[in-house]
Amino acid sequence: MRKLRDLVKRREGKDVPAAEEKVGAYEHPKPPAGVKPIGSLTEPGKATVEGRVHAMEIRPVEHNSVLAWEVSDSTGNLTVLFYGRSHIAGVICGSLVRLRGPVGIRDGRPVMINPAYEHVGSGTAQ
Repeated sequence: MRKLRDLVKRREGKDVPAAEEKVGAYEHPKPPAGVKPIGSLTEPGKATVEGRVHAMEIRPVEHNSVLAWEVSDSTGNLTVLFYGRSHIAGVICGSLVRLRGPVGIRDGRPVMINPAYEHVGSGTAQ
C-alpha cells in the first residue's frame, strides 16, 4: 500500500509541471515566424501579430458599438477594437487569431483598431 502511494506521488510530481507548461503554451502561444511578438509592440506602426483571444466585450460608443478583444501571446497582451461590430463569426474566447494593421499605444499598451483578421485556430486544446 505504501509503495502505491509513493508511486502516485512521484507520478503526480512529474505530470503537474508538464500539464502546467501545456496550459501555458495553449493560453499564451509563442509567436510563429513571420509575425511580431505582441510584447515588442512599443511604438506606433504597422504589424502582423498572432495570439489567443482571452476576453470579448461590446462597448457602447454614442450611437454605435465597439467590439473589443484582449489578445495575448507568450510575450504580451494587445487590445483590439472593431468599430461598428458586435461580433465576428466563428471567433470566440480561446480562438487563435492573426491580426494585421496599424498599432497605436494607449496608456502604455498596444492597441489595434479595425485590423484585418484571420481565424487560425479553434478555442479547443489540440
